[in-house]
Amino acid sequence: MSGFSASWLALREPADRTARNAGLLDQLAGALAGRESLAIIDLGTGSGANVRALAPLLPGPQNWLLVDNDPLLLASAQGSAGMLRDRDGRPLAVRTVLHDLAQPGWQDALAAADLVTMSALLDLVSTDFIVRLARAAKGAAIHAALTVDGRMACLPDDPLDEAVFAAFRHHMQGDKGFGPSLGTNAAEAAVRHFEAGGYEVTLAPADWRVGDDQPELRAALLESWVEAVRETRLIDEADLLRWARRREVEAAGDSLEVRVGHVDLLALPR
Repeated sequence: MSGFSASWLALREPADRTARNAGLLDQLAGALAGRESLAIIDLGTGSGANVRALAPLLPGPQNWLLVDNDPLLLASAQGSAGMLRDRDGRPLAVRTVLHDLAQPGWQDALAAADLVTMSALLDLVSTDFIVRLARAAKGAAIHAALTVDGRMACLPDDPLDEAVFAAFRHHMQGDKGFGPSLGTNAAEAAVRHFEAGGYEVTLAPADWRVGDDQPELRAALLESWVEAVRETRLIDEADLLRWARRREVEAAGDSLEVRVGHVDLLALPR
């Protein structure tokens, strides 16, 4: 599985926290209420943003297992989780497992879970990964936050926008280590396979609106879009450079808003 830098994860965490769907989190907390304890597995933990967002909202005691293929990010996640408290004020019990989710074996730990969580993961994986997740999670709840759904916009708009966005969506379907990625079809595929596995599934919007208050994230997004689109060779280089230059000028003048559509998913056993 392709990794992400600590700097990128830090840049996106405030936008993620703002975008997370509060109603879906309330539904999740209600579904887990009344248990003696919670066994929670976080897949693709990164630096631990998902734990920081969820743990204070959920009942406890909470026992977290964090899974990632980056030892430095895992260590950072475990350190920050050690300072967190659950909704009732109790500390978390936290363990880590160094494992690449693109390799077999991660499913084994899910059998004893009450909740399986992940963030910004489903659009990177293949259909096979989602099928295996639905089977392995069995009766656990599944919360998958911030899955890209293909909606993109720059305001003000530009005649080349749709071509740029279409090329980026095409790039998202490349292999991230799992085989061809689901990309913007991930949420639809997850709903289909989770429902077939006996789950009641709810999707809710969790969109980014990145403007003058987050200039570094906005700049990083634009840079990543241009780089990805260039790799596809679907747009003439001169046209792409003109588009990129316009967006840079607008960003420098604090007159650009970037929107990225995401959905949060909650799957509860029927």
